[in-house]
This record gives sequence, C-alpha cells and structure tokens, in this order.
Amino acid sequence: MRGRKYYIDHNTNTTHWSHPLEREGLPPGWERVESSEFGTYYVDHTNKKAQYRHPCAPSVPRYDQPPPVTYQPQQTGRNQSLLVPANPYHTAEIPDWLQVYARAPVKYDHILKWELFQLADLDTYQGMLKLLFMKELEQIVKMYEAYRQALLTELENRKQRQQWYAQQHGKNF
Repeated sequence: MRGRKYYIDHNTNTTHWSHPLEREGLPPGWERVESSEFGTYYVDHTNKKAQYRHPCAPSVPRYDQPPPVTYQPQQTGRNQSLLVPANPYHTAEIPDWLQVYARAPVKYDHILKWELFQLADLDTYQGMLKLLFMKELEQIVKMYEAYRQALLTELENRKQRQQWYAQQHGKNF
C-alpha cells in the first residue's frame, strides 16, 4: 500500500509533508535569488540582509561566507548606503586541531578522514582554513613590506651619507 510522501530532516529529526527548501516555504519578506555568478542565495527585505542558507533550514552553526552581493532595496526612493553582510569568519573560533592540520606538512594529509565529516561541517572547516591561509598570507606580505621599507630606509641613509662625504671632500680639495 502506498502512502503520502514526506521528508525527513536528519539534522532536527523532524518530518515534513512539503520539501523544506521549497520556494513557497519562504517566510514573509524573503526572496530566493538564483544568480549565475553567485549561485542561489536568500534576501530578507525586512532586515535588509542576504545569506546562502535557506531561512527555514535548521540553525546548525555554520560559518558560510556571506553572499558577495550587496542588498539592493526594491523601492529606490533616495540614495541609501548599501549593506554588505559581515564576514562571520572574523569572529569564528577556529579549533586547535584545524590550526595544527593547516600547518602540518602535506605528507600527513591522509591521517584526517574528511569523508567521516558531514557536509555542513566540511563547508565550515573549508571557510576556516581559508581564513587561516589568508591570515598567513597577510603575515607574509607584512614581512616583505617591512623588509622593503628597511631596504628603502637603508638606500636613503646611504644616499645621504654619500652626499655628505661628497660635500666634505669637495671642501677639502
């Protein structure tokens, strides 16, 4: 005997008659945007925010990147400043084991079994790894910039000394 089709949300252990990500399931004031450049994201016109996660999806802590677009209100009355969602990675606490993994040599990559993680966790860790690598890159750039400044300072000092010696020797001869 056949029954009615239902959906199981394994994150919250609940069942639903309709698919949880259906377009009709959006709360009032929300809009689903399908962009060829940025993918699918959701805009909350009430709070003027945008996000990649469906607004009715269970609130499992995730650190998704905010949509790379700015909010553009539907009614364009006067020029308002555009809102860009804040980057959640700047306040996220990165687990110690992930920091160790990021600094470990490639030959140890096989030790961590990524296939045992859930997809949402993998997305979170990918964003955190990207943040770690960006911070590392920032440190490298700062070191090179400090080295460049030291070279420029030394060049300037040598030029000044050379000019001073030229003036001193010019007076003696």
